[in-house]
Amino acid sequence: MTAPPVSTAAATPGRPAVPDDLPAIGPVPDLRLGRAVRVELDGGARATVIPHPTVPRIELRLVLPAGGARATVPGSSELLGRTLLAGTSRRDGAALAQELQMIGGDLHVSQDADVLVLSGSVLSDHELRLYELVREVVTEAAFPAGELRLERGRLAEHLRMARATPHFPAQEAVRAEVYGTHPYGRPTPTEGQVRRCGGAAVQALHRSGFTPGAAQLTVVGDVEPRRTALRLRRAFDGWRGRRGGWRLPAVRHRPGGVITLVDRPEAVQTTCMVAFGAPPLGHPDHIPLLLATAILGGGSPSRLMLNIRERHGYTYNPFA
Repeated sequence: MTAPPVSTAAATPGRPAVPDDLPAIGPVPDLRLGRAVRVELDGGARATVIPHPTVPRIELRLVLPAGGARATVPGSSELLGRTLLAGTSRRDGAALAQELQMIGGDLHVSQDADVLVLSGSVLSDHELRLYELVREVVTEAAFPAGELRLERGRLAEHLRMARATPHFPAQEAVRAEVYGTHPYGRPTPTEGQVRRCGGAAVQALHRSGFTPGAAQLTVVGDVEPRRTALRLRRAFDGWRGRRGGWRLPAVRHRPGGVITLVDRPEAVQTTCMVAFGAPPLGHPDHIPLLLATAILGGGSPSRLMLNIRERHGYTYNPFA
């Protein structure tokens, strides 16, 4: 039996033909969430609970002002994120991981210039236990000396490898040009700065950033909002600290039209970056700009990828 012929678009010489009879994309289904319930916890932490009972699971995000731009000691923010789950005053990192595994849960840490995000999930039957473990990590993190020493070495090696690529110094140059002396423009720590960063600096950033008055907690999943609010209050009872958080200075507008060249003798690749001003978070144009950026350079179907890479073959990974 002979397979039916497949209609294809005209193929570019040296490139495979692309079918032109792909199925049409259907409508995007509506996302239906329950009404968000907002709760203020002991000490001033703000929580938002959103019921979404599709599966018996709960997702949690705790956002704290402990990002890289807030660190006064180079390397302390990175080491804080890498060692936050390495143990508490009650249990070491292995015991914490085992406890999470027993309840079908997990915890992860991510950071950017502004915040540290503690993300987790758990089977809904163990909702309260997840909150208790998050509270333990947030308030009783031990930052063991052995783990700090290990992560210092790993981070220093990572930075050494990153600085051997053209992309890393290009990013630093762009930040310096766009933000100047603002903390956002601060260069990434050097290997020497990382190796000199001690536990005291990590603990100081932890104390200043992990305060309930500056915390935002979000819970989404198979929850009953009133019951979840009671469990959150129970788990985080007694979490105290100063209200509010240290605010970064405003970003000042800097004139454009500047071209910065970073010479790397004998480099076999060239990296080109172009930066523009954009509206801040909360501006009405922020979400439309995210969508436009995704269309321009957000992945394999983006315009930059289809044009610069697929059509011309100028570069492997253009993005915006």
